[in-house]
Amino acid sequence: MSPTHRRALAVLLAVVLLGGCLAVPPSEPTPTAVATPPADFADPDSDVIGWEQGIWYSEPITVDQGDGLDARELDQLLARSMARVEYLRTAEFTAPVGTRVITRAEYAAERDERPREDGPRGYDRWNDQVWEALFIIGEDARSAATIGDTTTGAVAGYYDPETATITIVTDRADRTVIDPETLIHELVHALQDQRIGLDAPRFAGQTQDEQLAIAGVIEGEAGYITQRYREQCAGGWDCVAAPPAGARTAGGGASNDGVFITVFQPYSDGPAYVHRLVSRAGWAAVDDAFAAPPRSAATILDADATVETVRPADRSAAGWSRFDHGRDGADVVGPVSLYAMLWYQARTAGADTIDPDTLRSDLTNRYDTYGYESAITAGYRGDAVVPYVSAEQPVPRYGYVFETRWATPADADRFAAAMRAIIRAHDGTALGDDTYLIASGPFADAFRIDTDGRTVRVVNGPTPAALAAIDAPR
Repeated sequence: MSPTHRRALAVLLAVVLLGGCLAVPPSEPTPTAVATPPADFADPDSDVIGWEQGIWYSEPITVDQGDGLDARELDQLLARSMARVEYLRTAEFTAPVGTRVITRAEYAAERDERPREDGPRGYDRWNDQVWEALFIIGEDARSAATIGDTTTGAVAGYYDPETATITIVTDRADRTVIDPETLIHELVHALQDQRIGLDAPRFAGQTQDEQLAIAGVIEGEAGYITQRYREQCAGGWDCVAAPPAGARTAGGGASNDGVFITVFQPYSDGPAYVHRLVSRAGWAAVDDAFAAPPRSAATILDADATVETVRPADRSAAGWSRFDHGRDGADVVGPVSLYAMLWYQARTAGADTIDPDTLRSDLTNRYDTYGYESAITAGYRGDAVVPYVSAEQPVPRYGYVFETRWATPADADRFAAAMRAIIRAHDGTALGDDTYLIASGPFADAFRIDTDGRTVRVVNGPTPAALAAIDAPR
């Protein structure tokens, strides 16, 4: 995937605005590698875990966000927050962490200044086809703009490994206010970067599914520690209250719920994944996950998940070709994106796929926000979306081959039926031989759905005649 859009797609190293997890009393044992502060909170003789820049993790501070934070209050809040992250993670910061506060409008302006990779064969056009295959972003919108608009309105802060700086995105332009939980979350990313280097190649991810999986570890640890911080505040820690939520400032266009549900999954399921690792083998298991991150979000959902590599054969005719992006021209969207497609189409188009209410999580699990499981996606074993572009000038045409692999033929039939239901929800008509046409709307195109044992192959093109040119039928 494009480095330019990696942060936009996965909201990597950011924290999004959504209701918190269920707050319950702390149950994990108190860290044993943390120094015990003296009664008068005197400074230690040397730097220790749980103490930063003159402040202990349990030390009271005087901070009032009512009139905004001044420089002294911001320094105190930052230092104690760093000490608390050390306490909860039993690891030491080795360098200072910079901070800055910007408005949501400023964040949107910075996002718009990032270079694009457009052009008929550019990354943006390739990615447009991936999201169109998911029936989440149609031809009436562009993926880069839609993803950017959705995440701009949701991001509360992010950590940038290039500058080792935390940026807090605020809705208050008149004063500096910070949600302490956002600061904790981003400080975890800063600590991760100091310990392991978040710009390492293994954290890049070539596909959408890989990005979600890697983010499940990175955001999972940050979310897990943030929840533990929330519980400590409920259990007796002196904590600075969050500022009142202000009205949203201008931050871009309308949000796409399908995009949001997709990119939010690492924040939803990642903390539960990290909790399972910690419960099983302590922080060493989390360190192992950072050393060798999972390659599919299926692992975040189920540690025992089996995923197969899917490589659709190229059966295109002259005049149609694959892009030079992704993995050999293909993307892997994974079970999370498939669930988001089914959920989004049921919710917005009334497709007979899944009950949109299945997204709700079991509230007894304080580390999990949403549930991304369904009977249709339960048998997922792999996928590949291969966008195609025509050689026509000056206006190229686009299409794709979307191949999925399932545990059983019955699972494959179930997914194929869901795809037909989505097409019907957009007033698609059957043309015969499992070929369909959506005549108008953002997903107006021709489709062919082929099922062969455990494999479902969806072919998309601008016209019924183009289907055979993009992917010759067997």
